[in-house]
Amino acid sequence: LGRGAGRVRKSTKSKGLGTMMPPNNTHVIALCYIYHAVLTTRFRMVQPFCHSPNRSFELRFQHPPTSGRGLPCSTERMISTDRFRTERRTAVRNSNDMEERILSGGQRIEPTTGVIPTTAEAAASVGVRPPKKATPREWKRAWKIFRTIIPLLHAFDRLRPPDSSLALHCLWWKALSANDPGSPVADGGLAHDLLPPLVRAIAGRRIGRMFPRLHHANVEVRTAFLDRAVASSAAAATDAGGRVRLVSLGAGYDVRSIKFRERGAVDAAVELDLPAVVAGKARILGSRRFRRRRPGAAAAGLLPEFHTIDLNDVGAVGEVLRRLLSSKEGGSSGKGKEDGAGTSVVCHTIFVLEGVMIYLDEGVPHALLGMLSDVLRTVDCGGGGGTLCFADRLENVPGGDLDAGRAELKHNGWELTEWQPKPGLARHMGVAKLIE
Repeated sequence: LGRGAGRVRKSTKSKGLGTMMPPNNTHVIALCYIYHAVLTTRFRMVQPFCHSPNRSFELRFQHPPTSGRGLPCSTERMISTDRFRTERRTAVRNSNDMEERILSGGQRIEPTTGVIPTTAEAAASVGVRPPKKATPREWKRAWKIFRTIIPLLHAFDRLRPPDSSLALHCLWWKALSANDPGSPVADGGLAHDLLPPLVRAIAGRRIGRMFPRLHHANVEVRTAFLDRAVASSAAAATDAGGRVRLVSLGAGYDVRSIKFRERGAVDAAVELDLPAVVAGKARILGSRRFRRRRPGAAAAGLLPEFHTIDLNDVGAVGEVLRRLLSSKEGGSSGKGKEDGAGTSVVCHTIFVLEGVMIYLDEGVPHALLGMLSDVLRTVDCGGGGGTLCFADRLENVPGGDLDAGRAELKHNGWELTEWQPKPGLARHMGVAKLIE
């Protein structure tokens, strides 16, 4: 990444111990160009196989020309067939089913009676530019490169949050798409403000446009669907004279709660996730860095209320939700069941599930849906009811089968009102209302 990447300076406090200098903008731009070049340019073989008695062959590859020192424009590599085959077998054997699907762009689906629309069709349904047409090999290459550079991007981040279930990956993908002013998920740089300094220029408007539309475009589709669903449900509840509470289960580092609080679309926002993720997100939102970038969010009390929980423990999640929904505060905004005169106020609850059920244990997603409807029916919310907005994978629903999806939700107390499947792991996007 240039001469400055390995430069070491002496620290007076450490009495001669060297400390690495953080990367500057030149290194950030170089990283982005390397990432883009590897994704868009295929290695071109310039010499055929040359077999030798030791069962090795020689491949000469031409790499995309770069100006960085340490990466010549042309290199030759000697690859042993035995070592190559052994490493490939080991890699395939060690990779689990979840990663294999991610590497291929989530295009592997089992034969079903339901129809999964193409990614372009799903993108068009929510007003998003379609992802790039790429082969499974390109999806795999993009995933491996991004997985490799994520630790580098946070190498000098004092607030380095844990990457639980790809939560950190999704933050970068959402920051890339949300910085596009023409996208329906544009958030005014809110997700971008959670990223570490210097290297966050990669996800900025100028450099971010050079990224091939692969994983971040796929995430943009489900983000656009959920934003539209939440906005529509919140507007309907507000028009009916009620207040709106947004409850995100397994939100990760998503900023939907803050975004809708800033817009005044919801009155309260609550997020439930693992302790490590909640601690990492709270550390970022409470940092001086975020307050400097977003002074109005913390000052106006727009941050969500956090609760730590393991969603695999359905019983514990139910207890937390019952205690939360029955409280007078009703969330982080101080607006809940009663107004100043003590009269009952209708409160509509919107549950959001985005890419979380795919990581839960078998049987838990089914039980979780039933528990959510039971909580709303047993807790007095003034008759406000509830809405379920999801972009996830429902259990017992093969492919994009509409009838199976409707039956799964009805069995758990929900009536499906909107259904939009798409390719990928979180293939089921939809909206359901509580069956009273």
